[in-house]
Amino acid sequence: MSIQIQKVTDKSFRKYGRILTGEYDVAELMDAMEKTECPDDAVIYIPSDKEIEKLPVMKAFTDSLYGGLPIQIGYCNGNNHLLNAVEYHRSSSSNVAASIWGKLKTVTQMIAIILAFIDTNPFGAIFTNSLTGYNFAINLIVTLMMIICVIATIFSGWDYIKNGKDLLK
Repeated sequence: MSIQIQKVTDKSFRKYGRILTGEYDVAELMDAMEKTECPDDAVIYIPSDKEIEKLPVMKAFTDSLYGGLPIQIGYCNGNNHLLNAVEYHRSSSSNVAASIWGKLKTVTQMIAIILAFIDTNPFGAIFTNSLTGYNFAINLIVTLMMIICVIATIFSGWDYIKNGKDLLK
């Protein structure tokens, strides 16, 4: 038996609800989520994060999405290679997905920062033609990761502005 996994944008998901794009300012929520733990070899489930629930979007979700009913904002982070869980909610739920640009920014930023601690040369020293071997390789990787991180940050910011343009009116 094989399972066919569909994208949430597939028409087969329409009967379960709709995708909200631009109705809420989730920039602070996305920033907070980038600071949460995301294990490489496990999954963590936090049903209610009190710090995240202090963000202004909590009131917006409570008032307009749930008609004033009490809600929780939590997360499920990590990597799983099995389809072995069932989730049940007594009411409807909403999910906010990070954009690919925000994810790329976070990953490249983490790699660049870790490697920058190892690299004893200044950023971009590879362009001076004075590095060889290990020093060249590590500085090249750090420089590329930093450049990719900056580009991803620009596109991530643009993506947030573009998707939240209705909020700027």
